[in-house]
Amino acid sequence: MLKQKPRRKFLYPIGLLSLSILPLLCLDSFYQQYLKKKSLYALEVTYWDPLGSANEKFTKIILTGAEEDKIKLDYAQVAIRELIHQKDTTRGMELTFSDNAKYSSLVKLFDLCRVENVRSYVNYQNKFWVFNLWPSEEQNRQVEF
Repeated sequence: MLKQKPRRKFLYPIGLLSLSILPLLCLDSFYQQYLKKKSLYALEVTYWDPLGSANEKFTKIILTGAEEDKIKLDYAQVAIRELIHQKDTTRGMELTFSDNAKYSSLVKLFDLCRVENVRSYVNYQNKFWVFNLWPSEEQNRQVEF
């Protein structure tokens, strides 16, 4: 009687099949990125430190909820208008809300920023900052002449 040799499992076809698909995937990636000019995009994220950003050049106003808040908000509107028309990016405004401040003051500040076309402002906890980080393109054109 002849002895039959033990059969080995042949696993090479699966590896060869996966190696044959790999160049096709590389060609597809090359086609998508270079021939179709499909760009890859990145989102820039900037984290803001609320404690370290305010400096001595910031105009500081405290809103207490009293009747004089209307006068302070009118002054803030004039100061914001002047701030936005300056080219200096190190200046800003810091408005602090006390515990008795009214919600209508915060709404008024958001309205002021919209009316004055403020490009960068932040509301964080009980503080409201107004910046001039990026002067508008009109200001850049005026400076070039």
